[in-house]
Amino acid sequence: MGDRALDVACGTGMVALPLARAVGRAGRVVGLDLSGGMLAVARAKAEAEGLMAPHGPLELVEQDVDAASFPPGSLDVITCSAAIPFLPDTPRSLATWWSWLRPGGDGADAGGRGGGGGRGGGVLAFNAFATPNTPEYGIFLRLLKDRHGIEVEDPCERLGSEERCRAAMAAAGFVDVQVVRDEFDDTRPRPLAAFVEGWWRQCASSPFAPLDALLSPGEVEALRQEFVEQATASAAQRVVGGSVVNRAVTFVVTGRRL
Repeated sequence: MGDRALDVACGTGMVALPLARAVGRAGRVVGLDLSGGMLAVARAKAEAEGLMAPHGPLELVEQDVDAASFPPGSLDVITCSAAIPFLPDTPRSLATWWSWLRPGGDGADAGGRGGGGGRGGGVLAFNAFATPNTPEYGIFLRLLKDRHGIEVEDPCERLGSEERCRAAMAAAGFVDVQVVRDEFDDTRPRPLAAFVEGWWRQCASSPFAPLDALLSPGEVEALRQEFVEQATASAAQRVVGGSVVNRAVTFVVTGRRL
């Protein structure tokens, strides 16, 4: 980042603190999140480190990123961590973020260097997920379709491959797009029953599949029982040391505005 102050917006409290530490007091970081609990944790840590505005660089706001507004060309960096599958209109969001980023000169990279001698444009960075994100979510979608004829969009589908990430970024106007595939094992301690129940709660509360509006209470319960049976059999194959290990596949995407 050199010695230049940066204006940064990030889509979650999870990454706000390291960004605030990186930009220093001369910069500005705005962390947006819908989770008041997550923001409260981030705020407590930031206050302990003296990072919160007005004396530090960090502002934390409980807000939907699609409801946010920044002046055109006002931001150096935008990050979005683990949230992009849940945005209802990904192309619109990417185009909006492009407009918020500072434009740069041709031939320059994101750090302001390059053969053309101009300043690099603002940078967007986010992560997307392969689809389905876990076998258990795939089971949920299949059961809905097979048992009730209900086809529900997998929220990871729109950006669920390297090619789709590149195409979406190009359509929004970004250049120098880089997509890095990353695979890792999520090894948090999760007994089998707790893992399956947690996935049922996540599936049942998904805004993409509002079960209360789609099915009767009896149908929801029958679906839950069948899901638990099949998801338990699936996840049991990945139990290591008493916990379910989930292999996550993500795409780390960056691009720049000219």
